[in-house]
Amino acid sequence: MRRARLALPLLAVTVVVGLAGLATRSRADDLDLPATLDGIKTALAEKRYGRAQGDLQLVLAEVARLRTEVLKARLPAAPEGWKAEEAEGQDAAALAALGGGTVVRRPYTKGEARVTVELMVGASMWSAPLQTLLSNPAFLGAGLKPVTVKGRRGLLELRPDDKRATLQLLLNNVANGVLRIDGEGVTRDDVEKTFGNAFDFDAAEKAAAE
Repeated sequence: MRRARLALPLLAVTVVVGLAGLATRSRADDLDLPATLDGIKTALAEKRYGRAQGDLQLVLAEVARLRTEVLKARLPAAPEGWKAEEAEGQDAAALAALGGGTVVRRPYTKGEARVTVELMVGASMWSAPLQTLLSNPAFLGAGLKPVTVKGRRGLLELRPDDKRATLQLLLNNVANGVLRIDGEGVTRDDVEKTFGNAFDFDAAEKAAAE
């Protein structure tokens, strides 16, 4: 039977990026969430469903944006010897339009080496492939190793020929939560120890669950 390589969630993220342009991007910077929610209740009572749906989309997009900002702050500072770029979030409106989920990432560099730490929560399209492979180790291909980092289970994919390594870990007590650390020009220790240990899982899990 053909062995599968790690089904990385970047494919799902790429789909989201492609649909981002179709999502509602406009929102009022001064959107009053409680008042808008009250307006949705009123619209429903009056059977003004188009108005209720439009306002609900605005609320979902704004809540997604606020959650993105919280999770961006949970990405680690640069480990010693590394430089960190600005943290960024996936298009919150696009993700909200697809039913939820939050993606934040932060790149780091050291000379020619580059690492991207990506936190993905709230959508099964990111966690399901990883959970499937962890539950069926017979399907793991060459270069894939089950690992545990700070009590979180995951898979490490090593590609030494091109000096790349990818670590994916399931978050504890967070539905559909995955931490992905992808490195170019790096060693196993760079992604598993340096960045894996630099990540504050407890704080990120708490923020993701709230």
